[in-house]
Amino acid sequence: MISVIIPNWNGMNLLKDCLPSLKNQTYQDFEIILVDNGSTDSSVEWTRMNYPEVRIIELKENMGFSKAVNCGIKEAKGDLIALLNNDTIADSNWLFELNKALSTHQVDFCASKVLFLGKDNLINSCGDSYGVDGRARNIGFREKDNGQYREKRLVFGASACASIYKRSLFNKIGLFDPDFFLVYEDVDFSFRAQLAGFKCLYVPEARVYHLYSVTRRLLDHMDVYYIAKNNLNVLVKNMPSQLFMKYLFFILKGQIREATYFSSNGYLRYFLWGKIGALFQLFKMLYKRGRIQAKREVSIEYIDSILEKNIL
Repeated sequence: MISVIIPNWNGMNLLKDCLPSLKNQTYQDFEIILVDNGSTDSSVEWTRMNYPEVRIIELKENMGFSKAVNCGIKEAKGDLIALLNNDTIADSNWLFELNKALSTHQVDFCASKVLFLGKDNLINSCGDSYGVDGRARNIGFREKDNGQYREKRLVFGASACASIYKRSLFNKIGLFDPDFFLVYEDVDFSFRAQLAGFKCLYVPEARVYHLYSVTRRLLDHMDVYYIAKNNLNVLVKNMPSQLFMKYLFFILKGQIREATYFSSNGYLRYFLWGKIGALFQLFKMLYKRGRIQAKREVSIEYIDSILEKNIL
């Protein structure tokens, strides 16, 4: 069975499209768990009234994405765990294709093909890549979908907007890091999975349509703060020392490029606050790093081979 976990915050209007798309799935052996992050609208009441089969976990306040989905994972009954944003509409074969991919390929988690909702086949994500500059990217972001990503292929990781994982993966490497309140939590998880020897498959037949950043405005000051902070946290926790030194110049260049971008958009102070926030968490991240690197089961050469180098 698949457990589909939907984190929610004040998303009643979004759930009116998301939940029907799950009800119409061709694959029917699944449960839905809605984890509500302290909504102040009528999300919970509306869901209970219209979708009584949905299991609801109510959190008293907004605990962030990681803590919300972690609560859902702990309560899930399925051997497979799917994550789906509340601002998405899943294609009717979404779960069928993801389940099929995990059943027929030697992989441990899968990324969906995510398109912008109502944007005429504009790509949001075809899996995640991670560059030698220490920055994560959605593969195909804002490209017109002309079939260039029609084939299944191994990728660095999956956007947690629409993804699926074997439960054994969580049992081995743990859940999403609650210190990543917002953004980069899925990148951190994918990096930890790769270090432990787990593989991610991009499944183009598993399509999801994403409204994108409705529950949090694009380039909100909070986004910038957490992008800046968690970008460093991913590096500190996961990048092997040899590769950090090998690509230090490109990592520094990436940080400067990011600072310049946010500065030009009027967000420099929030970017700097994010870096300061990362410094306050440095010792905690170094402690986590020690545990992660001690359990690494793949070679440095393998990690180097999956880092994106086309950004150089």
